[in-house]
Amino acid sequence: AVPSGSTISRTVEISAAYNFIQPGPYSVTATVLVRDTGEAFQVAYPRRVELVKGITLLEQEVGLPTLPADPNAPAETRRYALVQVRHNSQLFLYFRLADAAGTKIYRTFPLGPLVAFGRPEFQIDRRSYLHVLFQSGARAFTYSAINPSGDVVIRHLHENVGARPSLVTDAAGDILVKGGLRRPQPTDLPPALT
Repeated sequence: AVPSGSTISRTVEISAAYNFIQPGPYSVTATVLVRDTGEAFQVAYPRRVELVKGITLLEQEVGLPTLPADPNAPAETRRYALVQVRHNSQLFLYFRLADAAGTKIYRTFPLGPLVAFGRPEFQIDRRSYLHVLFQSGARAFTYSAINPSGDVVIRHLHENVGARPSLVTDAAGDILVKGGLRRPQPTDLPPALT
C-alpha cells in the first residue's frame, strides 16, 4: 500500500521468473497495477540490460554455520562462484552466490576490474566466508571478504610494494593479506580510519 502522493522503490529479482539463457541485449519494463481501480501504468522508459557470458574461475560449495538456537536444523549449503566477464574490452571479476545445485541465484555483483594476466587467489575460512585477492591494476590488488549471505564485509586495496600481496592463514585460523602495502580508499569496508 502506497499512500497518495508518496513514492516507493522496490528491488525485484527477475531472473527467477524469466529464463535468461541467450547473451545479448534485453529490455526490461515495469507495470504498476492499481488494485482499487484496476488501472495499469507502464514505466515510460524501459531499461536496457546487456547479458554477457562469463568464464567461471572458481565454483565452491560451502556449508553454512548452524545457528546456536537450532543446532539440530538440517545443514544448508551454498555455492560460491568467481566469474570473469569481458565487457567493452575490459575484464571484470564477479561474485555469484547460488543454492547448492546452482539453480537459484541469490546474488551476483562485480568485485572490480581484473588484469588479463592475473589469477585470483581465494580461500574459505571456518565461518564459510570467501576471501578473494585479485590484481585490479598494474600494481594494485583488491581484497574482499564475502559472508554466506553474499554481503561484502571487507574490501581493501593493496599495492605491490616490497612484496606481492597474498592470502595467508594466521595462527588463530583467520585469513589475511600478507605483503604489499594497504592503501586506504573511500570505498573501503569497513571504512578506513583517518
